[in-house]
Amino acid sequence: MKRQILAVAAMAAVLLAACGDDSTSSSDTAAAPTTEAATETTAAATDTTEPAAADAAACAEGKTLEAGVLTIATGDPAFPPYVLDDAPESGQGFESAVALAVAKELGFEGDAVQWVRTSFDTAVAGSDNTFDFNLQQFTINDERKQVVSFSQPYYVANQAVLGYADGPGKGVTKLSDLKSLSLGAAAGTTSLQFILDVIQPDAEPFAFNSNADAKTALDNQQIDA
Repeated sequence: MKRQILAVAAMAAVLLAACGDDSTSSSDTAAAPTTEAATETTAAATDTTEPAAADAAACAEGKTLEAGVLTIATGDPAFPPYVLDDAPESGQGFESAVALAVAKELGFEGDAVQWVRTSFDTAVAGSDNTFDFNLQQFTINDERKQVVSFSQPYYVANQAVLGYADGPGKGVTKLSDLKSLSLGAAAGTTSLQFILDVIQPDAEPFAFNSNADAKTALDNQQIDA
C-alpha cells in the first residue's frame, strides 16, 4: 500500500519554520538528595524555557493574518481521532492538541486562537488564504509543494480501501479484484489519485466534495468502496 506522509500545510510565511529553533539542550543531573533540591532543579529547568517561548512570540508578531490572532484551519467536519466531537477548540484529538501546543509556543492562547473550516481540495490547491496554517492530514507530494508550504511530517499512514463486509467488495483479496467495483474518494486527495493510478478501475471513480460525502455515498450504497 502507498504510504501517506501527513503534515501541516500553510499559506504564505510558514510560522513554524520561521519561528522554530532547531537547537536542543540537555543536562545530566544527579539524583537529588531531598525533595526541596528536586523542586529547585525543576524550577531552574522551567526558567530556561521562558526566553525561548518569548522569542517565538516575538517572531510570530506581525506574521499572522490578523494582528495578535493565530487562525488555524481544519476540515468541515473534522473527524476523530484527529479532532474529537468536531470541536477543534477543545484541544481533544491528535491534530487539535498539536495545533494548540504549537499556538502556545508561538505565544497564542485562549481567544487569540481562532479556528476556521476549509475544504481539503481548496486548501492544497493554494486557493484559500483564510488561515495561518491548516491541519487536515495532508499528504506531502511534489505537486502540492508548488503552491503550499508544509511542516515536517507528523504522521505516517497507509492508503486503504473501505467497504462493508457484506457489500460488493466481499471476498476481494487483491487490487485487480477492485477494478470492477464502483469506487469513490474526496476530490483533490491522494486517495482519489491512488484509485486512478494504482487500482485503475473499469469505470471512472466518483469524486466527492469531502470525506463525509464519500462516506454518505457508501452508506447509501451509491458506491461499493
